[in-house]
Amino acid sequence: MWYVDEAGKVGRLDRSGQLTESSTGYPTNASGALSEGPWIGYDGIFIWVTLAATNAHAAPTFLGRVDPTSGAVTAFPSSPCAFMTTGPGHSVWCSTPGGLSLVEPDGALTTVALGEQPSLFTFMPSGEFWYQGAGGVFAVSPIVGAKPRTVVSGNSGGRWALAGGSDGALWGGGLTGLSRTSADGHVTDLPLAGTIFLGLASMPFGDLWVTQGLSTSAIVRVVPDVPPVLGAATADAIGPSAATATGTIDPRGNATSVRVEYGKTKTYDRTTAPVDVGDGVDVTPFSITVSDLEPSSTYHYRVVGRNVAGETSSLDATFTTPAGPPAAPGATCTSGCAPGASPGGPGPVAGACAPRCATPRTLEEPALGWLTRATRRADRRRLGRLLGVTLFKGLPADSRLMLRCVQACRGTLRLDAAAGNRRDTRRFRHALTLTTASRLEVALTRKGWIGRWATYSFRRSAGAVVSRQVAHGCLSASAAKHVACP
Repeated sequence: MWYVDEAGKVGRLDRSGQLTESSTGYPTNASGALSEGPWIGYDGIFIWVTLAATNAHAAPTFLGRVDPTSGAVTAFPSSPCAFMTTGPGHSVWCSTPGGLSLVEPDGALTTVALGEQPSLFTFMPSGEFWYQGAGGVFAVSPIVGAKPRTVVSGNSGGRWALAGGSDGALWGGGLTGLSRTSADGHVTDLPLAGTIFLGLASMPFGDLWVTQGLSTSAIVRVVPDVPPVLGAATADAIGPSAATATGTIDPRGNATSVRVEYGKTKTYDRTTAPVDVGDGVDVTPFSITVSDLEPSSTYHYRVVGRNVAGETSSLDATFTTPAGPPAAPGATCTSGCAPGASPGGPGPVAGACAPRCATPRTLEEPALGWLTRATRRADRRRLGRLLGVTLFKGLPADSRLMLRCVQACRGTLRLDAAAGNRRDTRRFRHALTLTTASRLEVALTRKGWIGRWATYSFRRSAGAVVSRQVAHGCLSASAAKHVACP
């Protein structure tokens, strides 16, 4: 944010609150002395200010152009300008006796006629100028010949500064605090006793930067409650089993945490523990380790920032882990792995090889229930119909649930992974007929994991069909056979 101080020096305030000033003040001779309460605008090349022939209160003001590098000032006495703001495309606009005027690079003015000189005005995110006139607050497009429309009728005095917020509202500052005017003309006062706001500037992400006076001299940053703002995130230090996600985040003044969600698909079935990054109002770096990865595998990931106002997620990105370390020269390796484990690769010691055996992880037994309909006839053997299954907990990503009738019934049902931990009911396309001799096997499998199986029988109880687990165990990582559970 650019500003001008009482000594006539141009200053720049960066996001961290550091101030820098030019070494050259404004001229004090008749060609352009500093006006009382100068206004300032920036077109991307020059800084434009209001000047006056004298320092007398309410002296007529005109344009001045400041080179931000050298501090040199060029005055344009023939171009009247009372108030100033930056408009679309880094254009600079002035309040002039006939309306609002676009400042050309040579100091000339192109005017949008309003029939009055606005006392205050600002450019809004909607693409219009909102200004304070004799009969209220009005809006007009920055086009020659455009006609103003009324936003708020009646006396709207008490404001000493206006700024268009990124929330689409008009913010005003004055003797008693701040005010907010919504797009539909609703005005909300935010009184702050003992505080006078002399100038407002709307900044990205909804911030307002305010000059506070008269007895105090400070610039205040008003930060709204909004979700954190994520910068670019990258995956670095990628190894066969781990990687590091780095990036930046702006907590927006609220306590914020960051986590990485990742997996072999965009379902991101795994997540890191959240890392606290504080409650600052500037970009904060973070570094999070993503571990327990498989060699030669591609992973999807995204960074998620969270504070009291909500969450913000980065776009999906990928990284690929390299292969594991090669065998040492001259080493001869054998598996030597325990049953159910597979060789993960040779060891790194030359002349010897201690196999690294990777034992697959074991899936949890699914929590499920059966949808049944009992027969009305008192048939001891024939129980009813099996209509479907209810999953009381979502299946892991990339997993598969197989339901297979192994005795005294027909039919097979395959359920792919259900995302998230939630209740999910699946109905069979064709109901299965159940008898007391029926046996149904459930198998939960996932590539590279030890699966689970269970066998259920059915009986009648109090007029309903109920199930009972009669056997259970584990499946090999290839899901080809029953094995002992680790």
